[in-house]
Amino acid sequence: MLPECDFDDATERHFPNEMTPTSLKRQFVLIAEDEPDTARLIQFHLNRSGYRTEVAPDGLTALNDIVEGKPDLIILDLMLPQLHGLEVCRLVKSSPVIRQVPILILTALATAEEKVAGFEKGADDYMTKPFEMPELLARVRTLLKRGNRFALEGS
Repeated sequence: MLPECDFDDATERHFPNEMTPTSLKRQFVLIAEDEPDTARLIQFHLNRSGYRTEVAPDGLTALNDIVEGKPDLIILDLMLPQLHGLEVCRLVKSSPVIRQVPILILTALATAEEKVAGFEKGADDYMTKPFEMPELLARVRTLLKRGNRFALEGS
């Protein structure tokens, strides 16, 4: 059994300018993914990294969860049932209330035209499947740091 440790205090002392596990737990990542195994894998690694997560299995649920839950980041598959991911992206980025939420598209659609379409709809980043989890987690951290910086500058 591990001894008791005030991890939050120790982390703050050693990494005062970094995001700590405590601050990460406050960050909410919505995973819009219709493939259950992929969704569970992403959710497992994000939760293990300290993020709060929710999975939306289709585009309409994702849009509803985005409006109601106001996530700090959206990981968005494009080939979603009920509402295509590009349409979800377009609707989010056209809303004055939620357009600042970063969107990381994670999809099997890998042509240059598809990537350009994602960025034109407002995506902040684009990854193709199959993917490596360390890269996904690094991109999540980067987008959340950027989002936090913009939120601080805007206040």
